[in-house]
Amino acid sequence: MNPSFGEWYRKAKIQPRSEDLLARSKAIEAFTKKVDETKIAELVRCFVGVAPKETSVMEGFTKELLATDAAFPTENNTIEMQVLCGAALASILEQPSPLADSAALMVNSASAGGFRKAPILPNIVQLSSSYLSGRSDALRKIDTRRKFSGVKYDQLIEAVKSAAATNSAIQLQQPLETILKTMSDAINNVAVVAEQTSQMLERADAVLLEESNVIWWVFGGHSRDVGKRFAALEPGFAAILAGKELADLTRSPGPKAAPAYLDKQLNEHRDKKLKLTELIEQVSKGWLKEFKPAKDFLDLAPVSFLLSSVADGLNSAAAVQLAKRQLANRSKPTSIVVFRSEKHMEAGSLKFRSLLRVLTANAVARRVFPLPAAKFVRISFPSCLRA
Repeated sequence: MNPSFGEWYRKAKIQPRSEDLLARSKAIEAFTKKVDETKIAELVRCFVGVAPKETSVMEGFTKELLATDAAFPTENNTIEMQVLCGAALASILEQPSPLADSAALMVNSASAGGFRKAPILPNIVQLSSSYLSGRSDALRKIDTRRKFSGVKYDQLIEAVKSAAATNSAIQLQQPLETILKTMSDAINNVAVVAEQTSQMLERADAVLLEESNVIWWVFGGHSRDVGKRFAALEPGFAAILAGKELADLTRSPGPKAAPAYLDKQLNEHRDKKLKLTELIEQVSKGWLKEFKPAKDFLDLAPVSFLLSSVADGLNSAAAVQLAKRQLANRSKPTSIVVFRSEKHMEAGSLKFRSLLRVLTANAVARRVFPLPAAKFVRISFPSCLRA
């Protein structure tokens, strides 16, 4: 359990006893041993204060808490449950895995970059950001080539020659076995090194291809979805498109340099601030018709939730009011920087969870932004750059 567990209780203005912390820690450990995407999503919903979808998950968590402490309060415990769900998420993030990646992406997406009411423990959001940063580095790390030195056979050959000169099969047996075994081991080592080198080159190619795709996208300054320059688009629409398109071009978790890429792409709009009503009014209705995200985790992606509500036929004013209630938003203007970063995080999170379902269920799942799990899209030069 995270050493800050007790401090998280105190930040929530709950004074814990040591025996309570020990009991809660054991319950969290037991609950997080068998988590899946649905359980993680419910933990995130509770943590950020979003209404539950699968009540059975929190009921199961409560049973684990009661198993270690029969006196655990099961009513009027909203604040403590938020702390416990945050602690459970922190526990999941301790061991890197695809499920932990999904948990970190959900936490950052659901926290909404500061325009949702802040969770009771901002430390958990910081932990998930640090986790994603480390995973991004690990995903894009290019390994160094393994050195391989050959085997010196001169002494072994001389031993075989000397044994052969005796004209005795018994004398020849041991030197032959030694040289043949040495040759076999060397061939096997070459095969292992060749396979490792091939995998290293594949990873390096993926990293360089991703970087190339992003650099040409930024340098070209054109939206891949609508074929127009970002500078010529309305600020709100440009922010939404830039976040979504960068997620299209990269693996999840996204690159650490994502904020810099987005900042460069939206250079003309960086100082703009918009309310949610202004944001949705600036998004192209034609583009919205093609916006078809998976619905199961949409409540953890507030900007995508707003866009999807309008795409489904809800008028802009009603969609904004619905989003404000979910976000506890006070209608204050929000920087374009926040919107584009939030949309990028949401797009990456939704895409990653779609790919995760494919990997775990080995079946086709709905995807927000289709991208083959092991391939990258090669970008042709923008028409304005061709000779």
